[in-house]
Amino acid sequence: MRRQERQLLHPPTERGTRRFLAHTYSMTLGATLAQQAGRRWVESVRPVQGSMFHNRQGQALYEYILALPVFALLLLFVGAFAWYWWNQSVAAVAIHDGVRAAAAYNGSPEEGLAVVAQRLYAPLGAIASASYDGHYTIATLPQFRSVYGTIDKETPVQLPFLNRVNPLLFRVRAFSFQRDWAFYGGPGHGWD
Repeated sequence: MRRQERQLLHPPTERGTRRFLAHTYSMTLGATLAQQAGRRWVESVRPVQGSMFHNRQGQALYEYILALPVFALLLLFVGAFAWYWWNQSVAAVAIHDGVRAAAAYNGSPEEGLAVVAQRLYAPLGAIASASYDGHYTIATLPQFRSVYGTIDKETPVQLPFLNRVNPLLFRVRAFSFQRDWAFYGGPGHGWD
């Protein structure tokens, strides 16, 4: 029996694989193609060598498992900060509009509080705006002929670990001060 026939009957071992493929393909395809095909086939069936730390199988899964919590925490922080920023902007506009309504001609602090409640309800919704109840005030200062208002809420964002470390981290505060529109002091003394 010739050597080629023996090799076809017995499966090639890892050591003799390259020679077997090179000899078989060289008859039909040429030596260059046989060597390339032999290398590719040997590399694809070569057993994984080394310990489990050198194995590349499942590497993408490990990277995914490590990166997913970091990415999720980053998204959570961005969302929490965006919600805080939105609350701060809405509260500042609401208290400003409420003080303006109270300072307008024939305005009162009660009208200003109604405007604040309306301005908080529209962008934040019923649940978030209800959490601001009792956290804003509008008052008149007759001695200064003016109206001022404040809004102060400790945390519109509840985060499990950050709020324990610093409870005032996401504190919403805004202040507005306006002159009473009905005020006209007239000309000063001695301006005749």
